[in-house]
Amino acid sequence: TLATNDAAMGTVKIDSAGGSGEKTIIPYNSIVSDSCSPCKVCWPGEGSVNLFDGNTSSGKWATDSTVKFVVFHTNTPVQVNGYTLFTGNDNASEHGRNPKSWVLKAKLASTDSWTTVATVTNDHTMQDVNYTPFDFEMDVPGTYQYFRFEVSALRGNGNLMQLGEMQLFNRAISFLDSVSVKNAAANEYYVLPGAKVAVKAIPAAGYQLLKWEDNSTDLDRTVTVTGDTTLTATFGLPTPGLTPEGELTTSGTRFLDEHGDIVGTPRLTETGVFIEAGGTPDPSYGYDTEKGLYYITVSQGSSALSGGRTFYYSQGQTYSEAAANEANKVSEDIGWFVWSNDYNQEATIYYKDGNGQGDMNVDGNVNFLQGDVKLNTVIDPVNHVFTFTPPY
Repeated sequence: TLATNDAAMGTVKIDSAGGSGEKTIIPYNSIVSDSCSPCKVCWPGEGSVNLFDGNTSSGKWATDSTVKFVVFHTNTPVQVNGYTLFTGNDNASEHGRNPKSWVLKAKLASTDSWTTVATVTNDHTMQDVNYTPFDFEMDVPGTYQYFRFEVSALRGNGNLMQLGEMQLFNRAISFLDSVSVKNAAANEYYVLPGAKVAVKAIPAAGYQLLKWEDNSTDLDRTVTVTGDTTLTATFGLPTPGLTPEGELTTSGTRFLDEHGDIVGTPRLTETGVFIEAGGTPDPSYGYDTEKGLYYITVSQGSSALSGGRTFYYSQGQTYSEAAANEANKVSEDIGWFVWSNDYNQEATIYYKDGNGQGDMNVDGNVNFLQGDVKLNTVIDPVNHVFTFTPPY
């Protein structure tokens, strides 16, 4: 069984990439396009059938529909753990038509409910080049027959998306011994005694792998299974440290790439923190070395608190726990406070001082007894936007 301390901080999966494993492409003549989103304004012959015609150097599927999807099936169930997307014929000159965010759903029988088997968000892998393949792994590999590919965002600002081809594949895992899915939703697998299983820990943006249950810190590892085993990965916030140049990194719970998209945290090396090329720290998020606490600078928003205020927290703290930190109190009347009314199902975290008062607003929500973020929610510095609003 594969497990994690918090699914919001990272996931664990069987490593289907396997390195040297042979990739077997599902034959094109077994794939049928059932339906797709229509193109309102496009050239003739650019329907979704072109995704599965076996021709990777001509033709494409193009659509400017608001909802971009294609549904297809194979003649018989197939074992699959990855897929390939090909760029279109003129991406080199017509930039921004590649998908940026999408999901792939699958099911074994036509009457089954859809299962999301792959999710990609803010992809920068696909480049603006013509008829070029890019491989992606499935989060939930398995045996399926029916598929639905849905695109939710494009690389550019326009609405026209294009893909030259789509392939399904199954990559043999040469160093894995007889692994079969028992319950994919629960990350449970059957293996033969003595099997060597390659597993991968995948931190979410803004988090790092702290350790496995045996204190290993390797993202990718191979484990010999001799009996019932649970492999648990513990994820958490990054630990500030020294860059290879010896400079202390005091900010960086959130890093941005050259596109302004969040790329997460610097990766840790034996010498300390190494900032990936193109990644720059977001100054509103970081670590205060004197206080020994992480911080979020909550921006002014629509409140009277000009310039915003700093909210300090420790790794793993909930919002209510962090609000009680001594660093978040200037005096008995100035600082961060929690107000709660269980009867009315209302709760706020607010800052007050001589300049006024403002409620912490997380992704548009100020009521910490309702919505996705509550008083007992562990603080996630990466995937939320923090502002002030006038008192609730």
